[in-house]
Amino acid sequence: ESENQISTQATASPGGATENSETPESRTENQAKTSDGTVEVAGALAFTKLNNQTQAHISSDQINDPSIDTDKLTIKTTSKNTQQTIADSSNVGNSAQGVGVAVAVSIADINNNAYIGSNTSINAGAIDITALTPTGEFTTKATSGGGGSDVGVAGALAVHILNNNTQAQLKSSSVINIVDGGNLKLEAKNPNNSQVTAEAAQSSGETLGIGASVGLAIQQNPKPAIVTGK
Repeated sequence: ESENQISTQATASPGGATENSETPESRTENQAKTSDGTVEVAGALAFTKLNNQTQAHISSDQINDPSIDTDKLTIKTTSKNTQQTIADSSNVGNSAQGVGVAVAVSIADINNNAYIGSNTSINAGAIDITALTPTGEFTTKATSGGGGSDVGVAGALAVHILNNNTQAQLKSSSVINIVDGGNLKLEAKNPNNSQVTAEAAQSSGETLGIGASVGLAIQQNPKPAIVTGK
């Protein structure tokens, strides 16, 4: 079982930014961009990357080793993940010399695998292979402020990329024998709650933020329950 929490928050200075020592794109693994081009300067830049590997398995490099006889075999993994990324340039006023561009980029690579591997021989009354990734909370928010310079492609850019690989597997060349009318159960669950917000700052009902607001969420969830053995 694994549990991960990661949070990053960036707040712009009141004067905004006229340049950065490194471009927002280079600091976010080339994700600070839209279809119209890259963000050149950011007053607030928040970037998080979560890389989680969770595994529970029985496997071997030798044929039929290990050989297991048991009444019930349970293999279970649980991976809990929370990620928050906030870029806030709302305190940059319209008279500022720099720009109040806000860029928030979050990347999550989650691999949660429970499996019986190749070359394994098992005789069991029941087998339960479960990989659970409880509902993950992923929040990515960018709020643009004012400024006196050209903002380029976006004033507020929020990008969330989630690759969630949660699998329960019987891998190739595993030999499974369920005895006494027992059951083989494979279960994999990976629900997600992703919130992506890109917005302009508001004050007394008026919009202060500059430029366009762009929010993008990309999720990939491979096939969860797989039997490839015999």
